Amino acid sequence: SVQPFDVTLNYEHVNRLIGKEIDKPIIRRILDGLEIKVVGMTADELQLKVPPYRVDVQREADVIEDILRIYGYNQVEIGTEVHSTLSYSSKPDPRKVQNTISDLLSNNGFYEMMSNSLTDVAYYRGETFGEAQTIRILNPLTQELGCLRQTLLFGGLEAIAYNINRKNSNLRLYEFGNCYMLEPENGSQALPGYTELKHLSLFVTGEKARPNWTTPAEATSFFFLKSYVEQIFRRLGLSDRMFRTEAAGQTDILSEGIQYFFKKQPIAVIGIVHGSLLQRFDIKAPVYWADIQWTLVLQLLKSAKTVCQELPKYPEVRRDLALIVNQEVQFDEIRRIARQTENRLLQDVNLFDVFADKKLGENKKSYAVSFVLRDDEKTLTDSQIDHVMQKLMTAFEQGVGAQIRQA
Repeated sequence: SVQPFDVTLNYEHVNRLIGKEIDKPIIRRILDGLEIKVVGMTADELQLKVPPYRVDVQREADVIEDILRIYGYNQVEIGTEVHSTLSYSSKPDPRKVQNTISDLLSNNGFYEMMSNSLTDVAYYRGETFGEAQTIRILNPLTQELGCLRQTLLFGGLEAIAYNINRKNSNLRLYEFGNCYMLEPENGSQALPGYTELKHLSLFVTGEKARPNWTTPAEATSFFFLKSYVEQIFRRLGLSDRMFRTEAAGQTDILSEGIQYFFKKQPIAVIGIVHGSLLQRFDIKAPVYWADIQWTLVLQLLKSAKTVCQELPKYPEVRRDLALIVNQEVQFDEIRRIARQTENRLLQDVNLFDVFADKKLGENKKSYAVSFVLRDDEKTLTDSQIDHVMQKLMTAFEQGVGAQIRQA
């Protein structure tokens, strides 16, 4: 047979939970009503025998809960002190930042995807991703799941091929995911020799939108994807003045593209996926890919500051220049020289036309560039504007050997 079991009840514990002292006879009377027998008594404690059918009463706290239930929860006094535990989370919150960018991309027609971190070793037998840096699985389930991915590119191409084969050819995809690499010199402290970094990849292919009677069919392009990458940076409060761009040379995965650098660290790459790589996945349409070093972006956000200022009270002035430069000169270099030359009044630099013709000279092209000037303290005069434009023209002539012609 099941025997009753013993529980020790302390008067002080009861009074502390209720918030005031209850007469001991009241406590014993409540226990008698609950059929809990008092078999021993001291000045501070009661020795109790709990009947075996009360399976919900296993400890002192359960007995006190029964006493409170009978005595009345409305008799419990509200304390005058509030006890809380302070917790500190890292800034910025990685989850919040990721959700912000996910909302931005999803609201602009992108679909989030998730690919397997295990992938085929054969993908990394090329120039860009060395097979020696591949982290292999000791006992893989299949050959196609033999290593950890070094990039999100191949998972995205698999998803694109899968969709195209099912007549879904207009795609905008993005993925957040970790990439893994074997680097004996740059490994993490937790596991020397191994690196784990988070990336954000964007893929676009096909047409921008379904054609209709007001909108003709228009294919996606490199600059279409580039606009979204820069929109991500702006949404995070990262100014384009923080980055330097360079042309990305042709590789076994990209036929052409550009790279963004923060100081000397590559933070993003945008390019056109190489045709030979698309053939491996049986993809016939051009695919544009952007890869952002998300781990580095989160590090930059720790030092980023949000600055608020009142709307400008004085008008802007726009001036245009047509610059004849060599073919290898990029617009980013023009913009960098302009901002170094005039940092206070120059508000924006924009390229609105590119023209190339043999009449300009061998290996020459013409950039039509607009410059927006504004003084937040007063209205600009003609002499100030002419002085700034003269400084800019001199800087372009000396910096990139530009020839100035009428825009």
